Amino acid sequence: MIPAWKPARLLLIATLMGLLGIILAIWLALQPPWLGLDLRASAQASGGVDIVGVTPHGPAAALQPGRLLALGHGGQRLELDALDLTPDPDQLTSYAEVRRFFQRQTEISNMLAGATLQLVWQGADGDIHDTRVTPEPRPLGALPGLLWFEFACALGGGLIASWVFVLRPQDLAARLFAVTGWTMFVAISVNAVYVNRELAMSGDLLHGLDILNHGAAFLYGCALIDLLLCYPQPLLAPRHLLWAPVVFVPWWLLDAVGMWPDQAWGVDLPLIVQILIVSLLSGVHWHRSRRQPLARAALRWFLLSFLLSSWLFVFTTIGPMLLGQPALIPIGYAAGFLLLIYLSLALGISRYRIFELDQWSYRILLTVVSAVAVAGLDLLLVWILHLDPLFSLGWALFIGGWLYFPFRQWLWQRMAGRPVAQLEVVLPDLIGIAFTVSAEGREQRWQHLLRRLFEPLLVAAHNATLAYSQLADDGLALQIPACGGLQARELRYAGQGKRLFNPRDVAFAQALCTLLAEAAANRDAYERGASEERRRVYSDLHDDIGAKLLSLVVGAESPQRADTARAALQDLRDVVTHSSRDPVPLSEWLADWRAEMEGRLSAAGLNLVWRQAFDLPLVVVAPPTAMHLGRILREGASNVLRHAQASTLTVAIQSLSGELDISMTDDGRGLPEPIQRPGKGLINMRKRAEQLGGGIVWQSAQPRGCEVRLRVALAKIGEE
Repeated sequence: MIPAWKPARLLLIATLMGLLGIILAIWLALQPPWLGLDLRASAQASGGVDIVGVTPHGPAAALQPGRLLALGHGGQRLELDALDLTPDPDQLTSYAEVRRFFQRQTEISNMLAGATLQLVWQGADGDIHDTRVTPEPRPLGALPGLLWFEFACALGGGLIASWVFVLRPQDLAARLFAVTGWTMFVAISVNAVYVNRELAMSGDLLHGLDILNHGAAFLYGCALIDLLLCYPQPLLAPRHLLWAPVVFVPWWLLDAVGMWPDQAWGVDLPLIVQILIVSLLSGVHWHRSRRQPLARAALRWFLLSFLLSSWLFVFTTIGPMLLGQPALIPIGYAAGFLLLIYLSLALGISRYRIFELDQWSYRILLTVVSAVAVAGLDLLLVWILHLDPLFSLGWALFIGGWLYFPFRQWLWQRMAGRPVAQLEVVLPDLIGIAFTVSAEGREQRWQHLLRRLFEPLLVAAHNATLAYSQLADDGLALQIPACGGLQARELRYAGQGKRLFNPRDVAFAQALCTLLAEAAANRDAYERGASEERRRVYSDLHDDIGAKLLSLVVGAESPQRADTARAALQDLRDVVTHSSRDPVPLSEWLADWRAEMEGRLSAAGLNLVWRQAFDLPLVVVAPPTAMHLGRILREGASNVLRHAQASTLTVAIQSLSGELDISMTDDGRGLPEPIQRPGKGLINMRKRAEQLGGGIVWQSAQPRGCEVRLRVALAKIGEE
């Protein structure tokens, strides 16, 4: 990363160069002699220009609102007409008319340069007056507000373009973006000089400025086309980026010598062609990003700023002039549309990392703006209040510290986003994650916490072995190692794509991992202690209560009591053995259940028919799940022994549509009536089936007997 001071210094140099350019433009604007009149082109066919205002202490303070008809000097007289007040030569149609305009500007400028000037004007009462005046140098305060607006737009665009460039000087897109900013700076500031003249300036100077304005505008369009050819995604190899200048620079040179049929061909048409090309390239980028939501979000901001501003400029200025109509707004105010492009991109950089810049880059911009603001305020106080320079500097620093710097701090906080949460705030969440029963639940809660804290657009599992949290892709991603039994993860696009991950995020994520690992270690220690205590209790149950139940089985007075004692003994064995048994394939569980049922039924004089499909999936079943299945089978066998008066129990096991299907059918007396008030055993069977995510039904068998059917999704009871 480039040290912050170096981009700040380069940006300050660029800003000073821009200010020098503005000072040069102001000097050119002050060169034509000044009369102190506010003039407008007259709508009357008889000639002359309208006087809409008179500066009270200006050279022509004796005049009144009316019409300025002619100028006279040294025995020469020049009648004025509306052509003389054409703000921009681009508003004229033919090159002949443009040449006549420059010639008249030279003639008027030569008259204004004389010691005395004769003004022939007509007052509101219709009387003709002849007044002699002495033109004076134009004071700075007489420059119109529109000129300052254009200078602000030009400097703002150039400053933002330089800001992007000094942060990524080796990036081609940043270089082209800088070219767009400074060509726009030249075009707007040059245009501001002659559009805001009072009456006339040297025709040769105006012609040269007009050619410079056209060249800068053409190069702006070429740089914009080349920018979209290589950004956000390259469409052509860099060597092909010269075709735009190859086409449009000769077009500009032919316009400079007036070789086109008219100015619509020489000026307006190429600019519209460039904007159409930019629009076409925008559509290409939009199509290519259709499966990239983040890229499309950034592209939407990037292209909207260019297209909206460019087409507004065409609609309000170039379009009407191309049709032979006056511009909808003064052409100077249209510079605001171009500044809107750069202001929009400055916001887009913060939200979507356009040009791969992050919030830290705003520190550089705000630092430079702070220095320029204080210096500008100091000069303003010296110029307006005529204060001592040292005294005015103190006031500038005081006002800047009181107003500007608090605003700067507020703006920075708004751009930087909300701070990362404190560890003590998220500690309960970490403990809750560590003590969540299921591994899947822990993974889900951990991912939810990471999303809440860092607001990434993408969270994905990460296979790399990491010892600590780390940044990836220059801060685009944050990689978090496996911790507390949870898998490693990679987070991308922090703050919903508004910022990069930074070292503070890395430290915070690592602290989360450390705390989570400690909580998981405490959980494991607790579970080990609880498991050892359970094993001790189970051992006591097996040795003491198991021996007593076995005695009841052997000494039972009736087969029914022997079966009850045998079932209780089997339940006890399930509790003891399942607590320490690992998950095993379903086929092993089925073998155990078959052996148990054969023993119970044969002791009671019943036959067991066991029909097990050979194509059962290889499913591994955990002991808790197997306990539910085994007790459903055991309760079904118990019901046959107690109530069915049957001779045979048939158990069929198969896999149907991803489900384990188990049916138990006896040949007993069947269901005498619908089961409306099931007993405790049937209720427990139904509850266990629901806990497994399945269902169980009882129905009459054919030709007689009862059928119990259990269906459970294989995905619910284990993994293939």
